[in-house]
Amino acid sequence: MDKSKRNILIIVGLILITIAIIALILSNFIPNKENIDNNPSPENPTDSNPDTTFNTKISRLNEINEIFKVQEAINNFYEFAVYEDSKSLNESLETEYKKENNLNESNVLKKFNVGYNSPSYTVKEIYYNANSNLTYYFVNGYFDDIPYDEEKSITFLNDIKYLVIMDSSNHYVIRPLETNSEIEKYANNYPLKEITIANNLTVKKYNVTELDKLTIYLSKYFNTLLYESPSTAYDMLYHTVKETYSTLDEFKANLNNIYNDKSTKIFKYGKKIYNDYTEYSIIDNNQNKITIYEYHIFDYKIEF
Repeated sequence: MDKSKRNILIIVGLILITIAIIALILSNFIPNKENIDNNPSPENPTDSNPDTTFNTKISRLNEINEIFKVQEAINNFYEFAVYEDSKSLNESLETEYKKENNLNESNVLKKFNVGYNSPSYTVKEIYYNANSNLTYYFVNGYFDDIPYDEEKSITFLNDIKYLVIMDSSNHYVIRPLETNSEIEKYANNYPLKEITIANNLTVKKYNVTELDKLTIYLSKYFNTLLYESPSTAYDMLYHTVKETYSTLDEFKANLNNIYNDKSTKIFKYGKKIYNDYTEYSIIDNNQNKITIYEYHIFDYKIEF
């Protein structure tokens, strides 16, 4: 083969090799129809979303902003009843609960509007399925209602339980729980399932500071529990204070002195973190020293 023909073959070979390389490169950047059909996109959605999770493991909620969201949902429920908003009250209830109790917009007030004046619900503990697109909150707390008529007695109910189910957009439904079981045990035995929340009821986002939290602790203790439920207030005393008030009756006899002496406004505070609890050293506006031993959010002992 002469030199000119050999050069032509070399050139043709190089061209073919170049074309093959270009075709290989393009095949990696241009997906075929099968790849397009199998990969979700805004124009080609699928039912599968890897970012959506529904967890079933139960743990204790210890994040105060999330606790306040759940507490707001329950207090909204009471407000709907007090202001006779039958539409919102009906929408706030879990569908299965309404079916079980034959409830609808026309009869729901008969069950829940029971003559409260200024009801308030305070969370004591919550168990939930964390990191889930649909969250089940199992709530235990206390309810109090102060009547407008001073001659009527205050209503105080302890260990009132609710299930609040909330989606990632803060839409929620509520199921009142009638159980004597501890809320943690009840939560661990409850069958969780994914549901769709179709109402427009939502709760806001909270940004509760540590100072806000401690002020709430003092206010709930001295302004609410001290008189409305002295036995609960007595149980929350740190053991050193019970050396001063050795019996509940002795504690009750000193309620006025305790209330008049203490302030719920905080002048300054400090904290120490231990393995099982956080210790808050507070000076109130009356220059009293008050110590809070916090084991969980809203689960604390008080020393003064």
